[in-house]
Amino acid sequence: MVAIKLIIAAAFGFLPTLFWLLFFLREDAARPEPKTEILKFFLIGGFLSSASAIAIEFWLKGVFAGVGIGYFSIAALLVFAFVEETTKFLSARLLLWRDKYFDEPIDAMIYLISVGLGFAAIENFFELAGATASAIPDLVILRFIGATLLHALSSGFVGYYYVRGRTARGLLVATLLHTSFNWLILGTPGLPIYPSAILVIAAIFLFRDFDIIKTIKEKFT
Repeated sequence: MVAIKLIIAAAFGFLPTLFWLLFFLREDAARPEPKTEILKFFLIGGFLSSASAIAIEFWLKGVFAGVGIGYFSIAALLVFAFVEETTKFLSARLLLWRDKYFDEPIDAMIYLISVGLGFAAIENFFELAGATASAIPDLVILRFIGATLLHALSSGFVGYYYVRGRTARGLLVATLLHTSFNWLILGTPGLPIYPSAILVIAAIFLFRDFDIIKTIKEKFT
């Protein structure tokens, strides 16, 4: 039974991320990246970023407990969001280093989104693996339209600002979006309309950024 549950968690943890990955790859339809490169960023970048974030957040939980900061306080949510957005960016940047396929600005957004969705896939797996069997269907739906999309959007913003030479601003935007979403999820349980609304607004701005970045011709390294 445990093995079956883990298989289900893996399958339904990855399927939503693959849907969003194919969805965002349409933005790069003119000169698509090699599928092997996308897979590399999705799997390796996702693993590197999630493993790093888990280790750092585990250490931070002890620090916060020692100084009396609540795990779900706004301060903790901000720090955890920053850690996740930063580890995703650094993992992507490591893989982008001297990558011969990184030859146009939009690639940064595509590769960052791939890493973000890889991160979400692993996060989904652990969430589903720890849930009861009856809770899995609802959790899959909630994470599909919630946390999975969040990681794609936030990483996309970082990729956009990275190309524009404003990485710090990108991390700030991503961290604030991430924190706002988590705060609304915790503060309005049973009312997914509010966190969903912030993702819709963020998506509108991200697609605007896609349109802008497509007009930039030079490579950014």
